[in-house]
Amino acid sequence: MHEPERKVSIKITIHFYDFQFPRNIAKPANRCRAQGVEQGLQQGMQREAQIILMRLLQKRFGILSEETHTRVHNATLEQLTLWTDKILDAPTLPAIFGDH
Repeated sequence: MHEPERKVSIKITIHFYDFQFPRNIAKPANRCRAQGVEQGLQQGMQREAQIILMRLLQKRFGILSEETHTRVHNATLEQLTLWTDKILDAPTLPAIFGDH
């Protein structure tokens, strides 16, 4: 026996939602990547500040001691900036580092 063909109609409704994560919530991998980039930039700025300060100190005061090299190498970016600002006004090397 053969049944007659039936037509079936199906209604499909699709809803699209515009959902976005808040900007301060990032996936852990993205957050780590961003922290790595930020750390790399910070290290690059610190290294550049060390190079600039050493060049200016050598031009102003001549050959520098190993202690001065170590001090500049171990300094924070804030210290390097402060010392670089003092180059033009400080009468001596110890005055730059605050060792009067």
